[in-house]
Amino acid sequence: MDTQLKHQQDMYWRVIQRLLAVVASVALLGFATACDEADEGIEGGEDTDSTTSVEEPCPEDADFENEDEDMAECVDPDEPTAPPSIDPSDGISDGDSDDKSTGATTISGTIEAGVEHGCLVMTAEDGVVYGLFGGDEAVMQAGNDVTLHGEVDENVMSFCQQGTPFVVSQATLND
Repeated sequence: MDTQLKHQQDMYWRVIQRLLAVVASVALLGFATACDEADEGIEGGEDTDSTTSVEEPCPEDADFENEDEDMAECVDPDEPTAPPSIDPSDGISDGDSDDKSTGATTISGTIEAGVEHGCLVMTAEDGVVYGLFGGDEAVMQAGNDVTLHGEVDENVMSFCQQGTPFVVSQATLND
């Protein structure tokens, strides 16, 4: 009798597992169908919900022969537009106020290892922390007390992410 009861329980359990699998499959199919319908609405398909309707970005009959007129139809005045294109020559400095480099400077202090591997920094006597770039490798080592000639250049790009960029033109050890 116990064996027969155990057999019935196993059989009921298998039926329940199969029913759960069917319910889960139907739920996934419904979810996938709903997602597919939502995607069609976004791509311009029919959408019965007026709060989520998406208008065509540009009329299909736009021939673009008169580009100004046709493009005006494609732009929503309430929507932000793309930023203006950048002239490649904008990156070339001509000495304007945008140039963040300064004239020649001399700083003194002890070189320290930066937070990032291979980076060097120095806290100058005036308390400013500089990220050091260039200079004689024999002199430019952590622990050395040095005097550095060079210039601050905010335009230097580096992964060091520490201190004001200082491009070293000459480095000398202090006595």
